Amino acid sequence: MSLDYYLKAKNAVFFTKIELAGQIDNSRVINSKSMSSYGEFIDDVVNLDVLKNHIQVDGYNYIANVGTKRALTPRDYDGLLSTIAATCKRFFNNGVLGTGSYVDPDDGVTKVADFGFVIRSRPEDVLALTSDQRKKRVYPLTTLLVILGRAGHIAEINATVE
Repeated sequence: MSLDYYLKAKNAVFFTKIELAGQIDNSRVINSKSMSSYGEFIDDVVNLDVLKNHIQVDGYNYIANVGTKRALTPRDYDGLLSTIAATCKRFFNNGVLGTGSYVDPDDGVTKVADFGFVIRSRPEDVLALTSDQRKKRVYPLTTLLVILGRAGHIAEINATVE
């Protein structure tokens, strides 16, 4: 058995030369999976980490880098949600997030996230804050679903010849 076989069996990332249709690629990445027990590809791990960091920075900038305070009101919480949506839209536009279907946990219906994300939180969620949460100046938990665009690695083609 070849070295490639053993490297693939161990989920090791490696580079190899491949030839396809007369073209030679001297540095093709094979098995770009992470060491995670979930078997994720490394680009998904990196993309999610970068998305999380951008959401945190953009959210912080919305709350803290303003000439006045952001109130615990539906209007200002909607501003935070809009900031997060704009961040996710950027990641959709650059191909990290992709259109996909999901099952809505509220009604069990399969829906489509056109831009690869769904923000489940609503501006009026801020009205349910407790007195203690308001004293601590804590916005409600923001919940969102993201669907990774991912890269296609395999394309099966079925041709019928008559």
